[in-house]
Amino acid sequence: MAARRSTRQRVARTTVEPLSYPPVPSSGMNWLKILVPVLGVLLLGTSFLVGVLWTKLSYVQSGAAASCTTSPLSSDCLKSYAKELKLDKKKFAQCLDSGSKKELVNADVSQGSTLGVTGTPATFINGYLISGAQPYDNFKRIIDFLLAGGDLAKPDETVRDLVTPATGETQALVSNKKASVDLGGAPVRGSASSAVTVVEFSDFECPFCGRMFTQTLPQLQRDYIDTGKVRFVYKQFPLTSIHKNAQGAAEASLCALEQGKFWEMHDKLFTAMNAKTQ
Repeated sequence: MAARRSTRQRVARTTVEPLSYPPVPSSGMNWLKILVPVLGVLLLGTSFLVGVLWTKLSYVQSGAAASCTTSPLSSDCLKSYAKELKLDKKKFAQCLDSGSKKELVNADVSQGSTLGVTGTPATFINGYLISGAQPYDNFKRIIDFLLAGGDLAKPDETVRDLVTPATGETQALVSNKKASVDLGGAPVRGSASSAVTVVEFSDFECPFCGRMFTQTLPQLQRDYIDTGKVRFVYKQFPLTSIHKNAQGAAEASLCALEQGKFWEMHDKLFTAMNAKTQ
Protein backbone atom coordinates (compact mmCIF):
# COMPACT_ATOMS: atom_id res chain seq x y z
CA MET A 1 0.00 0.00 0.00
CA ALA A 2 2.74 2.33 0.92
CA ALA A 3 4.59 1.40 -2.24
CA ARG A 4 1.53 2.18 -4.38
CA ARG A 5 1.11 5.57 -2.71
CA SER A 6 4.74 6.39 -3.33
CA THR A 7 4.38 5.51 -6.99
CA ARG A 8 1.32 7.79 -7.33
CA GLN A 9 3.18 10.64 -5.71
CA ARG A 10 6.09 10.24 -8.15
CA VAL A 11 3.67 10.19 -11.08
CA ALA A 12 1.89 13.27 -9.76
CA ARG A 13 5.12 15.09 -9.34
CA THR A 14 6.16 14.08 -12.80
CA THR A 15 2.98 15.29 -14.41
CA VAL A 16 2.82 18.66 -12.71
CA GLU A 17 6.44 19.65 -13.15
CA PRO A 18 6.85 21.71 -16.39
CA LEU A 19 9.01 20.29 -19.08
CA SER A 20 12.14 22.21 -19.83
CA TYR A 21 12.93 22.86 -23.56
CA PRO A 22 15.84 24.78 -25.07
CA PRO A 23 14.90 28.38 -26.14
CA VAL A 24 13.71 28.83 -29.73
CA PRO A 25 15.72 31.57 -31.51
CA SER A 26 13.68 34.48 -32.86
CA SER A 27 14.37 34.93 -36.57
CA GLY A 28 12.94 38.49 -36.45
CA MET A 29 15.34 39.56 -33.77
CA ASN A 30 18.30 38.13 -35.68
CA TRP A 31 17.41 40.13 -38.85
CA LEU A 32 17.02 43.26 -36.79
CA LYS A 33 20.44 42.80 -35.25
CA ILE A 34 21.94 42.50 -38.74
CA LEU A 35 19.87 45.26 -40.38
CA VAL A 36 20.52 48.03 -37.85
CA PRO A 37 24.31 48.14 -38.29
CA VAL A 38 24.00 47.83 -42.07
CA LEU A 39 21.64 50.81 -42.18
CA GLY A 40 24.03 52.74 -39.98
CA VAL A 41 26.93 52.09 -42.35
CA LEU A 42 24.80 53.09 -45.36
CA LEU A 43 23.71 56.30 -43.65
CA LEU A 44 27.28 57.24 -42.81
CA GLY A 45 28.40 56.47 -46.36
CA THR A 46 25.60 58.55 -47.86
CA SER A 47 26.40 61.47 -45.58
CA PHE A 48 30.04 61.29 -46.59
CA LEU A 49 29.21 61.28 -50.33
CA VAL A 50 26.81 64.21 -49.94
CA GLY A 51 29.51 66.14 -48.10
CA VAL A 52 32.07 65.42 -50.82
CA LEU A 53 29.68 66.47 -53.60
CA TRP A 54 28.67 69.63 -51.77
CA THR A 55 32.30 70.58 -51.20
CA LYS A 56 33.12 69.95 -54.87
CA LEU A 57 30.12 71.98 -56.04
CA SER A 58 31.01 74.86 -53.74
CA TYR A 59 34.60 74.77 -54.98
CA VAL A 60 33.52 74.83 -58.64
CA GLN A 61 31.04 77.66 -58.03
CA SER A 62 33.52 79.72 -56.04
CA GLY A 63 36.18 79.06 -58.69
CA ALA A 64 33.87 80.23 -61.49
CA ALA A 65 32.87 83.28 -59.46
CA ALA A 66 36.50 84.08 -58.78
CA SER A 67 37.30 83.63 -62.46
CA CYS A 68 34.55 86.05 -63.47
CA THR A 69 35.68 88.52 -60.83
CA THR A 70 39.22 88.36 -62.16
CA SER A 71 38.16 88.61 -65.80
CA PRO A 72 34.58 89.03 -67.05
CA LEU A 73 35.76 87.65 -70.40
CA SER A 74 37.21 84.36 -69.15
CA SER A 75 36.04 81.16 -70.83
CA ASP A 76 33.87 80.24 -67.83
CA CYS A 77 32.18 83.63 -67.91
CA LEU A 78 31.59 83.48 -71.66
CA LYS A 79 29.81 80.15 -71.21
CA SER A 80 27.74 81.52 -68.35
CA TYR A 81 26.64 84.43 -70.57
CA ALA A 82 25.55 81.92 -73.21
CA LYS A 83 23.39 80.27 -70.57
CA GLU A 84 21.88 83.63 -69.56
CA LEU A 85 21.10 84.38 -73.21
CA LYS A 86 19.40 80.97 -73.55
CA LEU A 87 21.77 79.75 -76.23
CA ASP A 88 22.29 76.06 -76.88
CA LYS A 89 25.00 75.66 -74.21
CA LYS A 90 26.52 72.49 -75.63
CA LYS A 91 26.72 73.89 -79.15
CA PHE A 92 28.17 77.18 -77.88
CA ALA A 93 30.79 75.43 -75.74
CA GLN A 94 31.86 73.22 -78.65
CA CYS A 95 32.13 76.27 -80.92
CA LEU A 96 34.17 78.22 -78.39
CA ASP A 97 36.45 75.38 -77.26
CA SER A 98 37.18 74.24 -80.80
CA GLY A 99 38.41 77.68 -81.91
CA SER A 100 36.31 77.35 -85.07
CA LYS A 101 35.79 81.13 -85.29
CA LYS A 102 39.45 82.05 -84.97
CA GLU A 103 39.99 82.39 -88.71
CA LEU A 104 37.00 84.72 -89.07
CA VAL A 105 38.32 86.95 -86.30
CA ASN A 106 41.79 86.97 -87.82
CA ALA A 107 40.33 87.84 -91.23
CA ASP A 108 38.71 90.95 -89.73
CA VAL A 109 42.00 91.90 -88.07
CA SER A 110 43.86 91.48 -91.36
CA GLN A 111 41.30 93.59 -93.20
CA GLY A 112 41.44 96.32 -90.56
CA SER A 113 45.22 96.43 -90.65
CA THR A 114 45.12 96.80 -94.43
CA LEU A 115 42.70 99.71 -94.06
CA GLY A 116 45.01 101.49 -91.62
CA VAL A 117 43.48 100.42 -88.30
CA THR A 118 46.13 100.46 -85.57
CA GLY A 119 43.99 100.78 -82.45
CA THR A 120 40.41 100.52 -81.27
CA PRO A 121 37.80 101.68 -81.70
CA ALA A 122 38.32 102.57 -85.35
CA THR A 123 35.16 103.52 -87.21
CA PHE A 124 34.56 103.96 -90.92
CA ILE A 125 31.61 106.12 -91.98
CA ASN A 126 30.95 105.49 -95.65
CA GLY A 127 34.62 104.54 -95.88
CA TYR A 128 36.03 107.56 -94.04
CA LEU A 129 38.02 106.65 -90.94
CA ILE A 130 37.22 108.16 -87.54
CA SER A 131 39.93 107.19 -85.08
CA GLY A 132 39.22 106.63 -81.39
CA ALA A 133 36.19 106.94 -79.15
CA GLN A 134 35.22 110.43 -80.21
CA PRO A 135 32.21 112.29 -78.81
CA TYR A 136 28.81 111.57 -80.30
CA ASP A 137 28.65 115.11 -81.67
CA ASN A 138 31.55 114.40 -84.04
CA PHE A 139 29.78 111.33 -85.40
CA LYS A 140 26.57 113.30 -85.77
CA ARG A 141 28.24 116.11 -87.70
CA ILE A 142 29.94 113.71 -90.13
CA ILE A 143 26.79 111.63 -90.65
CA ASP A 144 24.60 114.68 -91.21
CA PHE A 145 27.15 116.06 -93.69
CA LEU A 146 27.16 112.79 -95.65
CA LEU A 147 23.35 112.46 -95.51
CA ALA A 148 23.14 115.93 -97.05
CA GLY A 149 25.28 114.72 -99.97
CA GLY A 150 28.61 116.08 -98.74
CA ASP A 151 32.03 114.73 -99.71
CA LEU A 152 34.68 114.64 -96.98
CA ALA A 153 37.32 115.10 -99.65
CA LYS A 154 35.81 118.60 -99.92
CA PRO A 155 34.67 119.42 -96.38
CA ASP A 156 32.61 122.56 -95.73
CA GLU A 157 32.57 124.72 -92.62
CA THR A 158 30.35 122.27 -90.70
CA VAL A 159 33.03 119.55 -90.59
CA ARG A 160 36.27 121.21 -91.73
CA ASP A 161 37.71 121.34 -88.21
CA LEU A 162 37.32 117.55 -87.96
CA VAL A 163 38.80 116.73 -91.34
CA THR A 164 41.66 119.25 -91.47
CA PRO A 165 44.47 118.74 -88.92
CA ALA A 166 44.67 121.45 -86.28
CA THR A 167 47.87 123.49 -86.03
CA GLY A 168 50.67 121.28 -84.75
CA GLU A 169 48.80 118.04 -85.40
CA THR A 170 49.82 115.57 -88.08
CA GLN A 171 46.53 113.71 -88.34
CA ALA A 172 42.94 114.89 -88.50
CA LEU A 173 40.19 113.35 -86.34
CA VAL A 174 38.49 112.18 -89.55
CA SER A 175 40.29 111.02 -92.67
CA ASN A 176 39.42 112.69 -95.95
CA LYS A 177 40.52 109.60 -97.89
CA LYS A 178 37.79 107.10 -98.61
CA ALA A 179 38.48 103.37 -98.16
CA SER A 180 36.55 100.41 -99.50
CA VAL A 181 35.39 98.27 -96.56
CA ASP A 182 34.19 94.78 -97.41
CA LEU A 183 31.34 93.94 -95.03
CA GLY A 184 31.41 90.21 -95.76
CA GLY A 185 29.22 88.31 -93.32
CA ALA A 186 29.72 90.73 -90.43
CA PRO A 187 26.78 91.31 -88.07
CA VAL A 188 24.63 94.30 -88.98
CA ARG A 189 22.11 96.52 -87.26
CA GLY A 190 19.78 98.67 -89.33
CA SER A 191 18.50 98.71 -92.87
CA ALA A 192 20.61 97.60 -95.83
CA SER A 193 19.11 100.50 -97.81
CA SER A 194 20.45 103.12 -95.39
CA ALA A 195 22.35 105.97 -97.06
CA VAL A 196 25.20 105.79 -94.53
CA THR A 197 27.10 102.74 -93.33
CA VAL A 198 29.08 102.85 -90.10
CA VAL A 199 31.65 100.05 -89.63
CA GLU A 200 33.32 99.75 -86.25
CA PHE A 201 36.50 97.73 -85.72
CA SER A 202 36.43 96.97 -82.02
CA ASP A 203 37.82 94.97 -79.11
CA PHE A 204 35.57 93.71 -76.29
CA GLU A 205 38.33 94.17 -73.72
CA CYS A 206 39.22 97.70 -74.79
CA PRO A 207 38.00 100.37 -72.30
CA PHE A 208 37.72 102.99 -75.07
CA CYS A 209 35.51 100.60 -77.03
CA GLY A 210 33.45 100.23 -73.87
CA ARG A 211 33.08 104.00 -73.81
CA MET A 212 31.95 103.94 -77.44
CA PHE A 213 29.37 101.31 -76.46
CA THR A 214 27.92 103.34 -73.58
CA GLN A 215 28.29 106.94 -74.77
CA THR A 216 28.01 106.92 -78.56
CA LEU A 217 26.29 103.80 -79.82
CA PRO A 218 23.01 104.29 -77.90
CA GLN A 219 22.55 107.74 -79.47
CA LEU A 220 23.48 106.45 -82.93
CA GLN A 221 20.93 103.71 -82.41
CA ARG A 222 18.21 106.13 -81.40
CA ASP A 223 18.82 108.92 -83.92
CA TYR A 224 20.05 107.08 -87.00
CA ILE A 225 19.91 103.28 -86.89
CA ASP A 226 16.35 102.93 -85.64
CA THR A 227 15.20 105.64 -88.06
CA GLY A 228 16.65 103.81 -91.08
CA LYS A 229 19.27 106.45 -91.91
CA VAL A 230 22.32 104.39 -90.88
CA ARG A 231 23.27 100.74 -90.77
CA PHE A 232 25.85 99.74 -88.20
CA VAL A 233 28.36 96.93 -88.82
CA TYR A 234 30.64 95.32 -86.24
CA LYS A 235 34.11 94.04 -87.14
CA GLN A 236 36.51 92.20 -84.82
CA PHE A 237 39.88 93.74 -83.96
CA PRO A 238 41.11 92.20 -80.67
CA LEU A 239 44.37 93.73 -79.49
CA THR A 240 45.82 90.43 -78.33
CA SER A 241 49.20 91.88 -77.38
CA ILE A 242 47.64 93.81 -74.48
CA HIS A 243 44.21 92.19 -74.01
CA LYS A 244 44.63 88.49 -73.28
CA ASN A 245 40.89 87.69 -73.26
CA ALA A 246 39.90 89.76 -76.29
CA GLN A 247 40.41 86.97 -78.83
CA GLY A 248 38.22 84.54 -76.88
CA ALA A 249 35.51 87.16 -76.45
CA ALA A 250 35.57 87.92 -80.18
CA GLU A 251 35.20 84.24 -81.01
CA ALA A 252 32.41 83.90 -78.44
CA SER A 253 30.45 86.70 -80.09
CA LEU A 254 30.67 84.86 -83.42
CA CYS A 255 29.59 81.62 -81.76
CA ALA A 256 26.54 83.54 -80.55
CA LEU A 257 26.04 84.91 -84.08
CA GLU A 258 25.84 81.28 -85.23
CA GLN A 259 22.72 80.99 -83.04
CA GLY A 260 21.29 84.36 -84.08
CA LYS A 261 22.24 86.28 -80.92
CA PHE A 262 25.36 88.25 -81.79
CA TRP A 263 24.04 91.61 -80.60
CA GLU A 264 22.78 90.16 -77.33
CA MET A 265 26.26 88.72 -76.67
CA HIS A 266 27.89 91.96 -77.91
CA ASP A 267 25.90 93.98 -75.38
CA LYS A 268 26.53 91.44 -72.60
CA LEU A 269 30.30 91.43 -73.12
CA PHE A 270 30.66 95.21 -73.11
CA THR A 271 28.30 95.57 -70.14
CA ALA A 272 30.28 93.01 -68.14
CA MET A 273 33.61 94.59 -69.08
CA ASN A 274 32.44 98.11 -68.26
CA ALA A 275 31.21 96.92 -64.85
CA LYS A 276 34.66 95.50 -64.16
CA THR A 277 36.47 98.74 -65.01
CA GLN A 278 34.19 100.98 -62.97
